[in-house]
Amino acid sequence: EQPGWVSRRAQLAAARNAATITPYEVALVDLGEKLDLEVKRGARLGSELELAANAKLAADDALVRERENAPVLEMVIVRCAELGALVTKVASLAEVRAEHVAANKEKVGCELAAAAAQKTFKEAVEAQQSLDIKIQDHRVQAAGLDGQRETHTRLKGEHERATALEVLVQQQVESVARVAGLGSGLAVVQTQLADARTRHGVTQQAWIAGQAARLASALVDGQACAVCGSHEHPAPAHLDGVLVPDAILKAAEAAVSKCEIDLREAERMLAAEEQARSVLEARISDHRTALGEAEQLSAAGILEQVKAAQGALTLSETAMGALQSLDAKRPGADQATKRAELALKSAHDATQLAQAKLQQLVGTLAEREGGIPAELADPKVLQTAIQATESQRKALKQAFDTATAAAGQAAIEITETTARVEANKQSQVSLGEQRLEKVADLEQRLQAGGFIDLGNYRQALMDESKMAALEAGIQAFEQSLAAANERQNRAAAATSELVRPDLAGLLVAHEQAKVAQLGASNAVRDALAKLDETTRFVDSLMVLQATYERLEARHGVLKKVSDVATGSNAQRMSLQRYVLATLLEEVVVATTLRLRVMSRGRYEMRRKLEMGDQRAAAGLDLEIFDQYTGTTRAVSTLSGGESFLAALALALGLSDIVQSYAGGIRLDAIFVDEGFGSLDPEALDHAIRALKDLQQAGRMVGIISHVAELKECIDERLELTATQTGSQARFVV
Repeated sequence: EQPGWVSRRAQLAAARNAATITPYEVALVDLGEKLDLEVKRGARLGSELELAANAKLAADDALVRERENAPVLEMVIVRCAELGALVTKVASLAEVRAEHVAANKEKVGCELAAAAAQKTFKEAVEAQQSLDIKIQDHRVQAAGLDGQRETHTRLKGEHERATALEVLVQQQVESVARVAGLGSGLAVVQTQLADARTRHGVTQQAWIAGQAARLASALVDGQACAVCGSHEHPAPAHLDGVLVPDAILKAAEAAVSKCEIDLREAERMLAAEEQARSVLEARISDHRTALGEAEQLSAAGILEQVKAAQGALTLSETAMGALQSLDAKRPGADQATKRAELALKSAHDATQLAQAKLQQLVGTLAEREGGIPAELADPKVLQTAIQATESQRKALKQAFDTATAAAGQAAIEITETTARVEANKQSQVSLGEQRLEKVADLEQRLQAGGFIDLGNYRQALMDESKMAALEAGIQAFEQSLAAANERQNRAAAATSELVRPDLAGLLVAHEQAKVAQLGASNAVRDALAKLDETTRFVDSLMVLQATYERLEARHGVLKKVSDVATGSNAQRMSLQRYVLATLLEEVVVATTLRLRVMSRGRYEMRRKLEMGDQRAAAGLDLEIFDQYTGTTRAVSTLSGGESFLAALALALGLSDIVQSYAGGIRLDAIFVDEGFGSLDPEALDHAIRALKDLQQAGRMVGIISHVAELKECIDERLELTATQTGSQARFVV
């Protein structure tokens, strides 16, 4: 048997003995760890006890200091009482001071009022004197007013007649020219009438000559003649010349009629102009007779005289008007002077009363100021001092209470910490005794197990798998050894008569085999290294696979959220469009309430729920429900007037919802630009009624339109009119 296997059997036996001692070693190690923890805890508790002792000393010192401040606290309390007693006195003093200031202001105001009254009285006297002087001056200027008025009236009449005479003379010249022109025109019209009658006669003769040929051209064999009724037409008429159509004859007749009308109009105009000329001549004669000698002067010369007379008359009338105004002001000036004199006397009396009241308050103020320190006479200063003293009292009281509580708490903490330190010491003693017992027991068991010391025991330790492998190896060796002994016996019996082999050659072969074995071992080692590297690579792949699966799961959640937000879903509706669709539902409800009224109960507006084009986003499309047909249809199928009503209802509904969401903001005005022209009268009436309901609810409604019917419905409007010089605007109320 080989020595190595003997040592392995001994190693296995030692490992089995060591396995029985392991629980006792573990118990000893646990006990040692507990003892170490208690030692560390004891050190920490010692530090806490030292800190608690220092804290108690500091708290006791603070409490001593606060007790030394007790006299200060008592002084502050007394000071608070003294300041509180001054509140009423200072308030009374403040009232007297306010009355003194008011009285002083009143005295100054009375003095200013007296000065102003003195100034007013002086100005009133001066104004009265100035008024008397102006009255006298205007009386002189107003003398001779009646004669100037008569002269001005006469000259003005002469100027009007002279101007009218010049106009009439010019009109007479123009009338003579017009009579001559109308006479020439009458001669031309007479010539044109004669020519038209001649042409009409010739055309009528040619037309009459062609009537027989015209009837003959319409004859058909076997049919009755329209003139004689015969069915046979042996000799129909023939026209040698050109057949004259009825239109040419009628044109000739129309030309004659027109010339006759022109002739009558020319005769009428000539007669009217001659009559107008006669009237002008009569009026000219009347004006010359009325002017008399002034006929020799021109209208411009008479106008100069009128202007001179007008200037003199204006001066006199101005003076007369001013005189009347000044006379009317004279009683007022007298009254103003008297009022100013009375106001001056009243102001002097008020000044004397204010002076007396001020003297009385000066004495009262001196009396109230006694017994109050000057620095505390102001209520605000006193209140500030009271607040500062009260704050000082509260601070001292709070500091004393805090120091007392801190000292008590420090005593409690040091007592509790001392108890924990004593308990820790007892625990250390108990654990130390237990550890000594465990050490003695372990040493006895080591000796009984055949171990020299603890190191020898730990060297013999072996885990269960290694012991099992070692035991299996020993058993396999024993079985191999038995088989080898048997083979050796058989080989010895078989080779007893054989020749001894060449050992040197076998040794060489053995060395070569060892080299080959070493190469194979190296190859196996390299393969194992590659296997280990591959295993690590597979492990890293597994980690990456787990990371990928975790990221894939998170990506699935985020993708779902993204699809909901961006509308990549079956409904093609993004989160934003979903929110807008929710608001649109409210707008549609408000719109339908108004659209029903405007459409006489026929239409309702709804949000389209079915999807149309799968490529486009959905959720914000609108459609119309028709009560007459019971079906929905697209908004684009509405007529022009219906589209306007729907748009108007949608705008009103949207304004209602915006106003409800605006946090107190009110939309007070709405403007509607055009669209009323596409409505029938009944629809227009319903639309106007809806807008008037808005107006009655407190909104201002503005309509921009060219529809004339709206003028009857709107009381207040701004009308724009286009002219050659630009647009003009005017308000109609």
